[in-house]
Amino acid sequence: MRKLIYLLKLLSFVLSILSLILLISALSTDLTFDSKTELNVSLNNIYNSALKYSELYRLCLIVSAFWITLRQLRISQENQARNFNQIEFIQNDILDKRNKEIRVETLNQVKYFQNEIQESIEALINDHLPNSFPIIWRNLQENPISENLYQHHRSFYDKMTALDSRNKNKVNLILRKIDSFSAFFLHSSLDSNLAFQIIGNDFLKQTDLLLGPLAFFRKDENSTYCAHLLELKTKWSNLH
Repeated sequence: MRKLIYLLKLLSFVLSILSLILLISALSTDLTFDSKTELNVSLNNIYNSALKYSELYRLCLIVSAFWITLRQLRISQENQARNFNQIEFIQNDILDKRNKEIRVETLNQVKYFQNEIQESIEALINDHLPNSFPIIWRNLQENPISENLYQHHRSFYDKMTALDSRNKNKVNLILRKIDSFSAFFLHSSLDSNLAFQIIGNDFLKQTDLLLGPLAFFRKDENSTYCAHLLELKTKWSNLH
């Protein structure tokens, strides 16, 4: 379009100059001053002389108008492109800042798991759960509910039942803390894949250890108890 606009501009100037030269030539050739000539006759002679090249003048106007229109269109397109680039730059800047914020928040949650939650799990296993519980919980991976715990791990079920309320509340509190942690990665903008790369294996191993206590508090398949924990465990298991 730039070349076309340049050619029209050049053609417009050439036609304007040519028209002006021809008009001056026609007036100087065809008109002679005569004081006896009436004013209306003189004006009519001027009009007739100018009319000789009327088509050239019209062409000059058309070319000039076309050139001006295209030039305005190009300026408009350039302004639009400039505005689009500015908007895109602002959007990318906002996205970069948001991605950095998400990364920082994700790493904060990872640090919280590594420090707070892992220490809580260790204290739970050492101080609040019955001794000698299974490392692998058979028949609980797919459906960790109290009925399955009772059928396949009766001794642990009885020990959990015999725990005093203080220890049961402590177990429940830590499990819910892990459930709340899991909810952040399921229902927020945190980078779940980044977190999995850092703590995924530890999370899966430690939640596997806690399937027995978790099943004790889940009365049936429709229970919402620690549903976020189980959902994140399933999600990260598929990435494993």
